[in-house]
Amino acid sequence: MPIRKKSLRRSGARAHRVYRLSRSREPRARRKLGTSHHLIAPAHTLTLPSLEGVKSSFESSHGFEAAVPPARVLVRKGLLSQKHLTGSGSAVAALDKALSDIVGNQSASAGKDAFDVEIHLIDRLEDREQSDGCLFFVWGNAAEPRYMPLRPVFEQLAGNPFQERLMASLYYWLYRTSCRVFFGFGFDDAQSLYDWRKQMYMQAREEGEDVDLEGEVEFADPSTVVNYIRNSKKLRLKKSELDEALSSITQPQLKDAFTKAHRMFVFSRAIRLPDMTAECEEILHHSAYHMEGDPMPGVGISHWRDDAIVAWLDEYYNDQFNSGVNCRPPIMTCFRADDSKRFSQIVAALPKMVHTALELSEWFRIAERMEHATHY
Repeated sequence: MPIRKKSLRRSGARAHRVYRLSRSREPRARRKLGTSHHLIAPAHTLTLPSLEGVKSSFESSHGFEAAVPPARVLVRKGLLSQKHLTGSGSAVAALDKALSDIVGNQSASAGKDAFDVEIHLIDRLEDREQSDGCLFFVWGNAAEPRYMPLRPVFEQLAGNPFQERLMASLYYWLYRTSCRVFFGFGFDDAQSLYDWRKQMYMQAREEGEDVDLEGEVEFADPSTVVNYIRNSKKLRLKKSELDEALSSITQPQLKDAFTKAHRMFVFSRAIRLPDMTAECEEILHHSAYHMEGDPMPGVGISHWRDDAIVAWLDEYYNDQFNSGVNCRPPIMTCFRADDSKRFSQIVAALPKMVHTALELSEWFRIAERMEHATHY
């Protein structure tokens, strides 16, 4: 298998050397989506009934029982119609199409999705056995990580008395928002990988292996990351300080970008996916056990392309890609098919998730335009 080496650093930028040791660690739950044709339940020869009489028709069709309660929820909300039933190989596939339409409809009206969001409602994960009476809601991003450099914003705030605290707030808003719908990669993630890799090097050296701990690990030390990112939690603006700080931004477009980021952050906090029952957590753990890879990042945020965050993001992304393992999606949840309450909560959260992903897409384009304008 050819080794892929893709980097977010510009050509000519000094590469942080970060070398791999073999590892086995518990994969983090949630994240990265496989291709849709693997995730959608296989078709069978049954023909779905028309929407009229949907309650009795679904119940009387063999194998459709699991789809009846969620179908009722979608019909009541006006989200399941004849077009979803036509051509669907199974009842669950019809429900999957109905939920996918929520993403498509919002994207068409609100702007381009930069992350290639994919959602699925399925009765099994890939080629695993079907879990009797359970369904899985899966959300992920098919696009490669979208990188947002903040240096162009920082430099536009030169001379502003709130420069560092505005930047700390911006980083915090973008990172926290991205973590609501994707695997957001930032300072905490780089620090976690650095600490783990350092521990592995120390263990290897204690076992007599020839490793250069200082030369390899410290070269991408997150302590070198700019202060407003390292200490964003402490430096970010309080609610009572926000209006004054935003008013200090004299450039209209820059002020609008900050306002959008804050509004997006506040809105994303309303996303509420239901907690799983202990039974469903166990079913999900068993069904997703074969997904050995950690989730792929959807968003990467740092000061600039030559810092330690990007070094570790590059390393993490290439390590996952070249490992050949099946990566987990950012969000997976399991629920009993007859648990209409939890399914209704998922349906209620989905438009908020789509809206947040589209707002992040817009901010990615803002950051992209700012970077292109700098000509660094």
